[in-house]
Amino acid sequence: MFLFSVVQWSGVWYGKYKYPDWAECIGWILALSSMMWILGVAVYKLAKQRGTIVERLRQLTRPSKEVMRAIAKRENLSGFREYDSL
Repeated sequence: MFLFSVVQWSGVWYGKYKYPDWAECIGWILALSSMMWILGVAVYKLAKQRGTIVERLRQLTRPSKEVMRAIAKRENLSGFREYDSL
């Protein structure tokens, strides 16, 4: 969504008034200051994992065994074999 927003960007207008470029720049900095953390943490975690890129992505996109145990306990799923083995 962010990429499409950047591609289709035409400036900020309020009626016929166009906001100055410096104001738009400050707005972009504010928006990117929160979004860059997400990208930064994702790159950091990918770099710290071991294995191929596919293995790294697989490890990072699955919940940990502790989280799965907690969910199984909370939802009363202890009867399911797939959660008992975790």
